[in-house]
Amino acid sequence: MVVTPSDVIVLPEQKSISQAYQAFDDHGNLKDPKQQQDVEKLGANLAGILFKLHS
Repeated sequence: MVVTPSDVIVLPEQKSISQAYQAFDDHGNLKDPKQQQDVEKLGANLAGILFKLHS
């Protein structure tokens, strides 16, 4: 499969989570509230972009 530019969405933000295997609690949430907030914001930005593209 060849990926063309129209198949890719690049977000200007990024978030890395060091030692991800230890970063989550039993409910799948990040233990660090700041990291959880950053990931939720990233997801909200992606949802907003997708909504605009498909409206």
